[in-house]
Amino acid sequence: MTCHQICALVNDSVCMNLCILDLNPRGYYLVERDKFWQLCHQDLNHPVAEIDINDHHKLERISILLAK
Repeated sequence: MTCHQICALVNDSVCMNLCILDLNPRGYYLVERDKFWQLCHQDLNHPVAEIDINDHHKLERISILLAK
């Protein structure tokens, strides 16, 4: 998953400047927390984004990208 795909999916295409961090695309994963799924990266201490647990469309698209 590229930084551009993340911004497009979780932040409505608004850049979150993830590209500058040069993170390994394989390091992203989802964690369920209360009413949200958090998109995390193995090299970061905090989640990149939170997705409402009821936003099934967005979660499905992110899951597909993570599986690639």
